[in-house]
Amino acid sequence: MVAAMDLITTLALLLGVSFVFGELFRLVKLPRIVGQLIAGIVIGNTALNELLMNTKVSEAVNLLSQIGVVFLLLLAGMEINLEKFKRSFSGLVWLSFSTTFTPLILGVIVGRLLGFSWVLSLILGGALAVTAEGTTITVFLYEKVLKTKIATYAIGAGIIDDLIEILLVSFVSLIIPSAKTSENLLANIPHTIAIPLLLAIAVIVFFIIVKIVPWIILSVSKEKDEVAIFSAVLLVTFLLAALSKLLSFGYAIGAFIAGVLIQTANIRNPKEEQLIEENLKVMTLGFIVPFFFINIGLHFKLEYILNYPKLFLYVLLAGILGKILGAVLARKAVRVSFLQSTLIGWCMNARGAIELVVIEIARTAKIIPLELYSAIVAMTVVSAILFPLALRFYNKHWKGVMN
Repeated sequence: MVAAMDLITTLALLLGVSFVFGELFRLVKLPRIVGQLIAGIVIGNTALNELLMNTKVSEAVNLLSQIGVVFLLLLAGMEINLEKFKRSFSGLVWLSFSTTFTPLILGVIVGRLLGFSWVLSLILGGALAVTAEGTTITVFLYEKVLKTKIATYAIGAGIIDDLIEILLVSFVSLIIPSAKTSENLLANIPHTIAIPLLLAIAVIVFFIIVKIVPWIILSVSKEKDEVAIFSAVLLVTFLLAALSKLLSFGYAIGAFIAGVLIQTANIRNPKEEQLIEENLKVMTLGFIVPFFFINIGLHFKLEYILNYPKLFLYVLLAGILGKILGAVLARKAVRVSFLQSTLIGWCMNARGAIELVVIEIARTAKIIPLELYSAIVAMTVVSAILFPLALRFYNKHWKGVMN
């Protein structure tokens, strides 16, 4: 039956399952994205997996998931409060380092206490350190808090965190030769030379882009053609995302920069800019984002928790506490209250991106045991579920906590 079902039909069924779960959770006053994540878990752990999933479908879902990340970071760049971002940039750097290295160190400690090697402990720490902006931004959009101070800080620190993720991937490629790929310009250059060369190229390219992109958007906006402007925005976004990926920074940073440049381009008609944002939101949240969360949920297998419950709990607690503690330690740098810093910690607990790639590389190379791999995957999915619930709880009990 699977072979007889074409790709479009299968994607329609996956979208239907995601929609049903999202609406069920909305009816009981829980975040819709939790239902979408649960939909992915249900699909991956029931007969639906054999009925709907095959290699072609998995590749399509993964592609839509990557496009979802690009669109979400574009929206974040277009809507983020740039004044707050600029004023707090130095603080955001400290926040990013604190919320990255605190869970990393905690993960290494937990790994060593559990008897894992230094390499495995570092991989565990690295998996706990990252943040998935796609999940974070989606929740902010659904809860209509994307332009608030706390959202700006969480997204800003998450963008800086992407640079640290590059180091994590570089570390894995050093200890696992088979992990090296040719997806970027500097893949075959030694890291000692590649990193400074990469930074130099990035700076040059950035200054060129800052001049060109606003000019393109303004030129097209003179036509007063909504379709042309929308097409130009998408073209710029995908080009910058591709360029960012080529330079080893990943799609997210390029898409975010595209959004910021589009915001600063000052499209002549503000209504057109607002219409672009609304169209992007509808397309992203209504069609692409469900596949992003299905893709995360599909990685989760129930036996991961049932077979290794204690290890899962240790990893989950280390991940959650590491991010919250990191945010609390950096609260003075970004000038927020203790309560707000704990909320930032929860915001940065959203995962489901690069850490899954890293541990999959390690699993394929047979250097990570199944129990640790399972615990990290389970932690990734569960933390992604807990974040929107925590945000809803904070907003309900402490009005104005996001500002």
